[in-house]
Amino acid sequence: MKTTMIVRLLEKEALLFQSSVAPNIKCDPWREKVIHWFFTVVSVLGRNQSAGARHPFNRATVHHTIALMDNYLASLSCERSAQFRHDRVAYQVLATSCLLLGMRSESSRLEGAQKEPSTEMKRSTKIRNMDQHACEPPNDEVLEIPHISSILRISAAPNSISEATILTMVQEITSSRVFSQANSVTALNFVEAFARNSTHTSSSSHRSITLDQSQARNACRLADAALFCSSCKPSVIACAAITAALLRADPDQDIGLIRQRVFHSVFGDHDDTLWKLVRDVEAWLLRVGIAHPRNDDNQVHPRTPPAMHVVPEEE
Repeated sequence: MKTTMIVRLLEKEALLFQSSVAPNIKCDPWREKVIHWFFTVVSVLGRNQSAGARHPFNRATVHHTIALMDNYLASLSCERSAQFRHDRVAYQVLATSCLLLGMRSESSRLEGAQKEPSTEMKRSTKIRNMDQHACEPPNDEVLEIPHISSILRISAAPNSISEATILTMVQEITSSRVFSQANSVTALNFVEAFARNSTHTSSSSHRSITLDQSQARNACRLADAALFCSSCKPSVIACAAITAALLRADPDQDIGLIRQRVFHSVFGDHDDTLWKLVRDVEAWLLRVGIAHPRNDDNQVHPRTPPAMHVVPEEE
């Protein structure tokens, strides 16, 4: 049966998505390259942090960033949306701006800020620029976010993308009606909630199902992979990732029973539409053969080089 935490996540998700499918991603020609770039940047920045230190350079930031970018594009008029999808530089500016906001969102979450997300993040975009406060003494209680020039340098961005253009885009995003979704529910939230309650009981089979730490790490990596292919809601991606992780851990299990138990633990009563969506994502995840996770479960290890144009010119 569903836990209280999963029920709350589903309720929040329902406010963000009107159907079982998230914004259409198939018309974004550079989306996959941008996602690779997101993971590359947070990995590079994460390696510069002290071992065990809290920082927003993790996979959660990437999931929040992609949710913001997808929903922002979906909220625009067809003409405005086409400007981004047909203009390489405009798309890069949008991606960079969303990444900065995603980092600030995750930073606020780690700090346990009591303010509303939109208030905190708007404040951050105006004053928490390390260039502007280079002379201030360091504060161990504050999670610093790289300034725009650092991100542009890491990504080897072209001269046509400046700090001014990024700031203008940030202001446009933060004034939009979808900005609150920068702190939206992600598949990682569902995996965490499922694993935290370690044992789930299916009322139909009266048998329990457990997701241990190793399987949870694998489920998170599978959820990362699903960002490249799926426009489904986070709950669907999480259900598929958890199922795939359990099946990979023990291929001899009763596949049908595992699928039913996980689905029941996430969604409760059976739903044909959701069931098909979960099975489609699960099939893709099992087919791509994601490598098993390392012990550093919150880090990302992209195969792309650290200095990388967001959307390569040689395309």
